[in-house]
Amino acid sequence: MTSSQLAGRIALVISADEPAGSAVALELARRGATVAAQYNASFEAAKRVVRGIEEVGALAVAFKADPQDRAQLAALGRKVCGALGGVDLIVVCCASGRAAAPGYATGRTTAEWAETVRADLLARLAPLRAALPGMAGPDGASLIYLANAAMLAAAGIPGPWLTCAVLGAAMTQVVTELAAAKVQVNAVLADAAAPQEAAKAVARLASADLGYLTGAVVAAGGRPA
Repeated sequence: MTSSQLAGRIALVISADEPAGSAVALELARRGATVAAQYNASFEAAKRVVRGIEEVGALAVAFKADPQDRAQLAALGRKVCGALGGVDLIVVCCASGRAAAPGYATGRTTAEWAETVRADLLARLAPLRAALPGMAGPDGASLIYLANAAMLAAAGIPGPWLTCAVLGAAMTQVVTELAAAKVQVNAVLADAAAPQEAAKAVARLASADLGYLTGAVVAAGGRPA
């Protein structure tokens, strides 16, 4: 273990079997966090993540759940809290996307297009709901949403400026609802080709170095997006 910056933190990483999620899980572990690694498609990939974390001297447990299934998410929250005693950090890694259907943008009204994108992004924040009952910590808990800007563009969003705007809109209600509980909600816009940079940006947001920060969207280099 190379750092104790996140010692005592318990992190649930969604999509830890994907490249971005794997990098985030390992980086958080290197900084001292205990990691619950959620996977859906690949148990082998999840096992590699757990082994890598154990090699740096940290604790990790893999949990299978479909992040789009409410019942499985609820069970995931209970299992993680039961095994590790709670969660005070959730990282939702949006690491894979779908190709845009013909007419995704031009075949819809602006309102329909915007609502579709907004609903999709909000759905990716659903894992927070499952773990909220077990989220705790003297300095409050954190949700960090890791968005792959290039993937979102490929799914029909033309450019990182719009990605940032839509992500910001999707976060607004979550930030408002969780402010009273001192849950910090922030996001990182990342490049799929640089998962390590994305992981470092997530770790910086997770640390106490920045103080209380919520509603922020930053680029993987740490700058406001």
